[in-house]
Amino acid sequence: MRLNICFVRPVSHWFLVFLVGVVGGTSVGNQSAKAQSRTNGPEVALAVSSPADEVPADTSAPQAVLPDAPAPAFEPAAAPLAGSSSLQPAISAPNLSPDSWSIDVAPNSSESVPLNQCPYDKTGARECRVHWRQLLLSSAAFNALLNAGNLYSGYYYRHETTHGKWFQRWFDSDLGWDWNHWTDGNPAMDQYVGHPMMGSITNYLWIQNDPKGATVQIGEPGYWKSRMRAVAFTTAFHFEWKFGPFGEAGVGHIGDHATHYVGRQKRNDTRIVELVTTLVGGLLWIMAQDALD
Repeated sequence: MRLNICFVRPVSHWFLVFLVGVVGGTSVGNQSAKAQSRTNGPEVALAVSSPADEVPADTSAPQAVLPDAPAPAFEPAAAPLAGSSSLQPAISAPNLSPDSWSIDVAPNSSESVPLNQCPYDKTGARECRVHWRQLLLSSAAFNALLNAGNLYSGYYYRHETTHGKWFQRWFDSDLGWDWNHWTDGNPAMDQYVGHPMMGSITNYLWIQNDPKGATVQIGEPGYWKSRMRAVAFTTAFHFEWKFGPFGEAGVGHIGDHATHYVGRQKRNDTRIVELVTTLVGGLLWIMAQDALD
């Protein structure tokens, strides 16, 4: 009995140990399984697929074709309201298609006329009109240059300008103009070269500010009309220079006092030659230059 009990006790002891190990291992395995299921739960759920998903897709099936979007319809621009400005741009959409999306903006103003087309312009385009502002400014500058030259180079010219009653002396200078003689006693270079050069300068002041005559040459339509208008401007400029308040009658008072003797007669610096050679000689000068061009 004592041996049996000793045998039974070790067997029962090891049996208990085995039973505890089995039960403990099972519980530990269950806990690890539960932890793994909690950790990898979503991945397992994603990996699970239904039998319907296992059916392979049919690549030969026709694909769905979406219809093209309809082209936008643009309505024509409405007529401008009464009182609206004509300078507002008109928006037009020519030849619109689904592949081209662009809108052209075109102003209502007409295109500029090129300078070489101004002699043939019949529409009265603004760019083909006489540039009066530039013409007056350049003429005033040339007139001031002539006065400055006379004042700088002549002591008596400065003296006559600054002495006496200016308005009365200017009036007397116009009345004292000598219309009875051709030459004024100045050198021939002054009368027949200097004055024609002056006339050609004023002619070109007009021509360069007149788009209708700036580009025409001899033999072309509008040439003589342009040059005669230039001579008319030179006539007005030169008469102001001889008789006006800003010329030799008002600055220098040439005409109201004698400046030299011819024989035994007192003469002033006013004669007909200045008027003729400036106008006629100036026209011949620009014609010669046009012929050379």
